[in-house]
Amino acid sequence: NYDNITITAPSIDLIIQSPNSPGSAVAGNSISINCYIYNQGTTNSSSSNVGYYLSADAAWDAGDTYLNYSSGGTLNAGSSSYKSATVTIPSSTTSGSYYILFFADYSAVVSETNENNNVNFDAITISTPSIDLLIQTPYLSATTITAGNNVSVSCYIYNQGNVSATYSY
Repeated sequence: NYDNITITAPSIDLIIQSPNSPGSAVAGNSISINCYIYNQGTTNSSSSNVGYYLSADAAWDAGDTYLNYSSGGTLNAGSSSYKSATVTIPSSTTSGSYYILFFADYSAVVSETNENNNVNFDAITISTPSIDLLIQTPYLSATTITAGNNVSVSCYIYNQGNVSATYSY
Protein backbone atom coordinates (compact mmCIF):
# COMPACT_ATOMS: atom_id res chain seq x y z
CA ASN A 1 0.00 0.00 0.00
CA TYR A 2 1.24 3.42 -0.95
CA ASP A 3 -0.14 6.82 0.03
CA ASN A 4 0.16 9.77 -2.27
CA ILE A 5 2.02 12.68 -0.76
CA THR A 6 1.93 16.15 -2.26
CA ILE A 7 4.95 18.29 -1.57
CA THR A 8 4.77 22.02 -2.11
CA ALA A 9 7.71 24.36 -2.02
CA PRO A 10 7.72 26.93 0.78
CA SER A 11 6.34 30.24 -0.41
CA ILE A 12 6.06 33.82 0.71
CA ASP A 13 3.40 36.09 -0.78
CA LEU A 14 2.89 39.51 0.80
CA ILE A 15 -0.27 41.51 0.05
CA ILE A 16 -1.94 44.63 1.44
CA GLN A 17 -5.38 44.43 3.04
CA SER A 18 -7.76 47.19 4.19
CA PRO A 19 -5.80 50.23 2.98
CA ASN A 20 -7.18 53.34 4.67
CA SER A 21 -6.62 57.05 4.18
CA PRO A 22 -8.86 60.07 4.70
CA GLY A 23 -11.10 60.81 1.75
CA SER A 24 -9.51 64.22 1.24
CA ALA A 25 -6.40 66.20 2.09
CA VAL A 26 -4.82 69.59 1.46
CA ALA A 27 -1.55 69.81 -0.43
CA GLY A 28 1.28 70.51 2.03
CA ASN A 29 -0.56 68.96 4.99
CA SER A 30 0.06 65.67 6.77
CA ILE A 31 -2.43 62.81 7.00
CA SER A 32 -2.56 59.52 8.89
CA ILE A 33 -2.88 56.31 6.86
CA ASN A 34 -2.96 52.61 7.75
CA CYS A 35 -3.30 49.10 6.39
CA TYR A 36 -2.58 45.45 7.11
CA ILE A 37 0.23 43.53 5.44
CA TYR A 38 -0.67 39.84 5.09
CA ASN A 39 1.58 36.87 4.31
CA GLN A 40 -0.62 34.50 2.33
CA GLY A 41 2.34 32.19 1.73
CA THR A 42 3.28 28.94 3.46
CA THR A 43 6.47 30.09 5.19
CA ASN A 44 7.60 33.06 7.26
CA SER A 45 8.75 36.31 5.66
CA SER A 46 11.86 37.94 7.13
CA SER A 47 10.48 41.43 6.47
CA SER A 48 7.08 43.12 6.43
CA ASN A 49 7.86 46.66 5.28
CA VAL A 50 5.21 48.82 3.59
CA GLY A 51 5.94 51.84 1.40
CA TYR A 52 3.44 54.62 0.73
CA TYR A 53 3.16 56.56 -2.53
CA LEU A 54 0.96 59.27 -4.06
CA SER A 55 -0.19 58.36 -7.57
CA ALA A 56 -2.43 59.70 -10.31
CA ASP A 57 -3.66 56.13 -10.90
CA ALA A 58 -4.15 52.93 -8.93
CA ALA A 59 -1.03 51.18 -10.26
CA TRP A 60 2.52 51.78 -9.01
CA ASP A 61 5.16 53.04 -11.42
CA ALA A 62 8.47 54.88 -11.12
CA GLY A 63 6.73 58.24 -11.61
CA ASP A 64 4.74 57.93 -8.37
CA THR A 65 5.75 60.12 -5.44
CA TYR A 66 7.27 58.31 -2.45
CA LEU A 67 5.73 59.56 0.82
CA ASN A 68 6.97 57.38 3.70
CA TYR A 69 7.21 53.79 4.91
CA SER A 70 6.46 51.54 7.89
CA SER A 71 9.07 49.00 8.86
CA GLY A 72 8.28 45.50 9.99
CA GLY A 73 10.13 42.37 10.95
CA THR A 74 9.26 38.71 10.55
CA LEU A 75 5.72 37.97 9.40
CA ASN A 76 4.56 34.38 9.90
CA ALA A 77 2.76 32.48 7.16
CA GLY A 78 -0.99 33.14 7.33
CA SER A 79 -0.51 36.18 9.58
CA SER A 80 -1.05 39.89 9.18
CA SER A 81 0.46 42.97 10.78
CA TYR A 82 -1.11 46.41 11.22
CA LYS A 83 0.92 49.28 9.75
CA SER A 84 0.35 53.01 10.05
CA ALA A 85 2.22 56.16 9.10
CA THR A 86 1.91 59.88 8.84
CA VAL A 87 2.60 61.16 5.34
CA THR A 88 2.81 64.69 3.97
CA ILE A 89 1.11 65.47 0.68
CA PRO A 90 3.66 67.46 -1.35
CA SER A 91 2.78 71.16 -1.45
CA SER A 92 3.26 71.17 -5.23
CA THR A 93 0.36 68.71 -5.70
CA THR A 94 -2.42 70.23 -7.81
CA SER A 95 -6.10 69.80 -6.93
CA GLY A 96 -7.68 66.60 -8.15
CA SER A 97 -8.31 62.90 -7.63
CA TYR A 98 -5.35 60.75 -6.59
CA TYR A 99 -4.53 57.44 -4.96
CA ILE A 100 -2.48 56.57 -1.91
CA LEU A 101 -0.62 53.39 -2.86
CA PHE A 102 0.25 50.87 -0.14
CA PHE A 103 3.18 48.77 -1.37
CA ALA A 104 4.14 45.56 0.50
CA ASP A 105 7.88 44.85 0.34
CA TYR A 106 8.36 48.10 -1.60
CA SER A 107 12.16 47.77 -1.51
CA ALA A 108 12.03 44.16 -2.84
CA VAL A 109 14.03 42.52 -0.04
CA VAL A 110 11.78 39.43 0.12
CA SER A 111 11.71 36.85 -2.67
CA GLU A 112 8.04 36.11 -3.23
CA THR A 113 6.14 33.61 -5.34
CA ASN A 114 4.07 36.50 -6.72
CA GLU A 115 5.70 39.93 -6.96
CA ASN A 116 2.77 41.39 -8.91
CA ASN A 117 0.17 41.60 -6.11
CA ASN A 118 2.03 43.78 -3.60
CA VAL A 119 0.17 47.06 -4.22
CA ASN A 120 -3.25 48.11 -3.00
CA PHE A 121 -4.72 51.63 -2.94
CA ASP A 122 -7.18 54.06 -1.43
CA ALA A 123 -8.65 56.98 -3.41
CA ILE A 124 -8.14 60.51 -2.09
CA THR A 125 -9.10 63.99 -3.26
CA ILE A 126 -6.36 66.62 -2.93
CA SER A 127 -7.15 70.32 -2.80
CA THR A 128 -4.81 73.29 -2.89
CA PRO A 129 -4.48 75.31 0.30
CA SER A 130 -6.73 78.34 0.60
CA ILE A 131 -7.48 80.99 3.20
CA ASP A 132 -10.86 82.68 2.89
CA LEU A 133 -11.64 85.14 5.67
CA LEU A 134 -15.23 86.22 6.24
CA ILE A 135 -16.39 89.00 8.59
CA GLN A 136 -19.43 88.02 10.64
CA THR A 137 -21.58 89.91 13.14
CA PRO A 138 -20.09 93.39 12.66
CA TYR A 139 -20.92 95.77 15.54
CA LEU A 140 -20.76 99.57 15.75
CA SER A 141 -21.42 101.18 19.17
CA ALA A 142 -23.19 104.21 17.77
CA THR A 143 -24.88 105.00 14.49
CA THR A 144 -24.38 108.77 14.84
CA ILE A 145 -20.99 110.14 15.85
CA THR A 146 -19.73 113.68 16.34
CA ALA A 147 -16.39 114.39 14.71
CA GLY A 148 -13.52 113.82 17.15
CA ASN A 149 -15.37 111.34 19.38
CA ASN A 150 -14.52 107.68 19.78
CA VAL A 151 -16.57 104.79 18.54
CA SER A 152 -16.26 101.09 19.34
CA VAL A 153 -16.34 98.49 16.59
CA SER A 154 -16.05 94.71 16.69
CA CYS A 155 -16.69 91.64 14.58
CA TYR A 156 -15.96 87.94 14.32
CA ILE A 157 -13.62 86.75 11.61
CA TYR A 158 -14.28 83.25 10.26
CA ASN A 159 -11.88 81.33 8.04
CA GLN A 160 -13.84 79.41 5.40
CA GLY A 161 -10.61 78.10 3.88
CA ASN A 162 -8.98 74.71 4.34
CA VAL A 163 -5.78 75.88 6.07
CA SER A 164 -5.15 78.08 9.10
CA ALA A 165 -4.64 81.79 8.67
CA THR A 166 -1.53 82.91 10.53
CA TYR A 167 -3.04 86.25 11.52
CA SER A 168 -5.83 88.67 10.60
CA TYR A 169 -6.41 92.39 11.11
